[in-house]
Amino acid sequence: MVKITFYGKNLPEKVSIHSVKCVVSPFIQRVTQCFGCWHYNHIQSQCKGTVRCKKCGLQHREVDCEVEDNFTCALCGEGHKADDKNCIFYKKNREVREIMAYQN
Repeated sequence: MVKITFYGKNLPEKVSIHSVKCVVSPFIQRVTQCFGCWHYNHIQSQCKGTVRCKKCGLQHREVDCEVEDNFTCALCGEGHKADDKNCIFYKKNREVREIMAYQN
């Protein structure tokens, strides 16, 4: 994959690079999630939040957790780990990035 920047809002369908035609598609930025507090849009080295467990959502590290199942998300409180791609918070962050890519 090669990232090419275009001026304006209209993308060409294809570009030619060294006589090779390449399909153009919008770049969707990866969702960034902190491994400390599990919130989005920052990483652990920049985190100012409280450390939360990925499995139960309480204020301790995952390695210190005794929960084996019956997970509780640190973000939404539902029954999954904090890094689950089906979490409503992940889906909302992913949707924002898609909107940014397509409605620049």
